Amino acid sequence: EHLIQQGHHHIAYIGSDHHIEDTQQRQQGYLDALAAHHLEKPNNGDDTQSSMAFAPPDEQGGETAINALLSRNQKVSAIFCYNDGMAVGVITALTDKGYHVPEDVSVIGFDDSLVARYLHPKLSTVRYPIAEMATEAAEIAISRLLHSETPAKNGRYQPILIKRDSVQNVNRSKP
Repeated sequence: EHLIQQGHHHIAYIGSDHHIEDTQQRQQGYLDALAAHHLEKPNNGDDTQSSMAFAPPDEQGGETAINALLSRNQKVSAIFCYNDGMAVGVITALTDKGYHVPEDVSVIGFDDSLVARYLHPKLSTVRYPIAEMATEAAEIAISRLLHSETPAKNGRYQPILIKRDSVQNVNRSKP
């Protein structure tokens, strides 16, 4: 949503190749945002035309995935990454190839890991309320240990967008 609000229409997704729930949820969030704004969905049936790439969810995986995506000659103005580690790999690979982030390609991560604040440019990312999640998990564990009633929790947490320097607003006219 943030990338679309910043005027990006050609948004790629770099995802984890691990088959776990948040992998599918983050990819579905990407697809839902494209659909909600009537943007072209990636071609899932033909890997040579897809604007999605998948690899292990770490820095090297980010490099591998962006290199695969770039080899397809896709028109991309922004990239949503499964996590901050992959975003680090993406930014490193883009920089090594002569791209400038965010001037040529905007990049956004997920998890708000420590590296996000120290990367150049500083990484825009999505933060989950980890402290709230940990507190609720501890309350549930203690309740079960004491055989008392487990507090009712809905299991839904509101992520927070952390805006830093890796996303450029392409709606602004350039001087």
